[in-house]
Amino acid sequence: MRLANPIEANRISRERGQMKTAFDRWNQENPEYQVNHPRWIGEPLGGNDLEFGWPVLVKRRIGYGGRGQRKLDSRQDFLRYVRSRNTRRYGRFFERYIIEEWKPSQKEYRVHAVTEVDGEREKLKIIGVDWKKSRDENADWRVSKNHDNGYIFCSLDPQRLESWEIRAQSRRALRAVGLTMGCVDVGFNPETREVWVFETNARPGVEREDLINAYVAAGAPDPR
Repeated sequence: MRLANPIEANRISRERGQMKTAFDRWNQENPEYQVNHPRWIGEPLGGNDLEFGWPVLVKRRIGYGGRGQRKLDSRQDFLRYVRSRNTRRYGRFFERYIIEEWKPSQKEYRVHAVTEVDGEREKLKIIGVDWKKSRDENADWRVSKNHDNGYIFCSLDPQRLESWEIRAQSRRALRAVGLTMGCVDVGFNPETREVWVFETNARPGVEREDLINAYVAAGAPDPR
């Protein structure tokens, strides 16, 4: 079987506002199988504060590698950031960005999965896991974990994931968006055992040879 993501699923996964809306819709339709993702806002703030409070994480609606993300600690910080973006109107800011509830996680993983046919049943099989490791042992784990902040992806055996919920959340997130293959960025807090889905990616852009082979062997296109 040759795997190919639906065009609509690719489009939803590419735009974070549409992705978060897909998560919310899934949660309404599947109350017993929720996608745990941070609350968010994609339109101008109406009151003096946020329902989920500060700090928040500002994300570009379209972007890769965590670039453009910014942690803001107060409404004043947010308004200064809006002005720094040179948006002529306040509402224009939300055409390019969303605000997300701040959910610091000590560990972050990228979980890769593809659809596998078992008789008449289709299921998402996890074929690999990357975990984000800092090149600086003294790095603050509360910042955004991306390449610009010194974090790199390292291979991890899927069987060594600390919680089965990481697998479950990854599968739900891909199904919510409609992807048949791809990866999910997931945060995990070992102290509270909380698992948070940050986003899905229809084009993983992997470089590891074993992971590339696993995608291709499952019938998926080359994920590079």
